Amino acid sequence: MAKSILNGEPDPDEHYENDEDRWAQRMAARAWAILSLVVGALLIIVAMFGTKSEAIYLMDKVVRLDTAGPFGSEMDGASHVLTTMSLVQLLLFVGLLVVVTSLLGITATQGRHKCMAAIYAFASASCAGVMLMMSMQILQRIQVTQPMMGRQVQHLCDATTYIQLGSALHCHWASKYGEVPPCGASCSWKVAILEKGCWLMPELCESFSYDVRPVENCTSTVGLAAGSQPLVSSLSSGACRKACDADIKCKDFAHSSATTARPEVCLLFSGTVQLHKAPEWALVQPSQVPSYLQGETSCWQRADPMVLTRFGRRNLLLAISTIVLALVLA
Repeated sequence: MAKSILNGEPDPDEHYENDEDRWAQRMAARAWAILSLVVGALLIIVAMFGTKSEAIYLMDKVVRLDTAGPFGSEMDGASHVLTTMSLVQLLLFVGLLVVVTSLLGITATQGRHKCMAAIYAFASASCAGVMLMMSMQILQRIQVTQPMMGRQVQHLCDATTYIQLGSALHCHWASKYGEVPPCGASCSWKVAILEKGCWLMPELCESFSYDVRPVENCTSTVGLAAGSQPLVSSLSSGACRKACDADIKCKDFAHSSATTARPEVCLLFSGTVQLHKAPEWALVQPSQVPSYLQGETSCWQRADPMVLTRFGRRNLLLAISTIVLALVLA
């Protein structure tokens, strides 16, 4: 060894150690590129689930409806609005880009491809930054745009608006609600942009959350509601809630457990008579309501459409997943 050093010849052991270090670095770089490939694949899966989310799709339509006015009378006029669905589609593109750059990184570790490795490093860092920014955009929408969408959905799910627009759009389900208020200027504008309203409105208003009300207030609501027509049937609590969900005119319902004198009772304080036909349902007078609520009684009042809750959960899950994947990629 001393002779080789004196003669200026390279030390074979040192050469071996350098090759071993380079091989270890190459394997580490390859493992990191494979991890990036997995992150890209997971991001594509997350984005695909987002594009298939019915809640996100419906809210996308609501945002376009809300912003169509300033840009014209057509839904296409609001097509450039950045919605959650647009962000999900961008995430899908970013996921594909991460997969492509990861494959470049894996290829770069096979030999001395410094240019390819540099492209991979820059593209991965850039994609991680874009993912973080987009996740922040999604989180911001929960705070900023969701209240606006809530107001719009609540307006469309208002019984008067729902029936009025359904009749003006000649929806097949509108005829069962009987007399319809006339369609004014505001109604006509909504009809012009709700080209798929016959499908959209029932999807938005198919189910609701309910707030528990004091039992003693159940009968007072009926007494104050002019022209109310309470409907009674023998249904379970879950079936009673579904019956109220299915009727846009239902605002409150009560369920009373079975007693020795009566079976369990489902009572809708208001509703569409055509949807609740005899013998399963019966009309009762407001003064008769207390006599039907003799068992253990629970009362509920309709609150927000459930699509808003589902949209908030999907948004939060999408944002958290994107943040985690971006931090792994960074």
